[in-house]
Amino acid sequence: MRRLVSEEPSNWFLGDLPPEAQDIIDAGWRHGPNGELVLAALWGTGWERRVGTNDLANREYEINDVYIDCTDLVDNLGTYLNRAANRGLLFGRLALEKAQLLDEYASLVAVVSVGIEDDFLTHGTTVKLFTRRGNYPNWFQDLERFTTEAMAIIYPSDVAEINGRH
Repeated sequence: MRRLVSEEPSNWFLGDLPPEAQDIIDAGWRHGPNGELVLAALWGTGWERRVGTNDLANREYEINDVYIDCTDLVDNLGTYLNRAANRGLLFGRLALEKAQLLDEYASLVAVVSVGIEDDFLTHGTTVKLFTRRGNYPNWFQDLERFTTEAMAIIYPSDVAEINGRH
């Protein structure tokens, strides 16, 4: 497995976000009608259908699916994947930090995905956020099985550790 981020973990969560991604962070979080935790900027009336408590995490996974644009990073293809991964890690960290005062914070996770196949420039970076309650998406238990994407999971404990280093 090839490492996409720098060897120094303290640098993994640094950098900047495109304005659209920063706007999503700035808007914060809200609760949907079923108690699902959703990024406020992604919420709309189309998401108002009812789901049971066992399906809250799957609903969050569906709504909190954020594409992070990385087209501005193609100026240096030698560092593109590293910088795209760092951008996703930064978004995930900031989204988790924004939720720290919410009751669901301890169960919230961010899954960062960066395409690594030959056409990696078309993939960009994706961050999905959901809580680990009910029937939450558990297919991320074995990240080695994802061969076309580099994957990382960020937990609230990671945020505390990262913030302790900066």
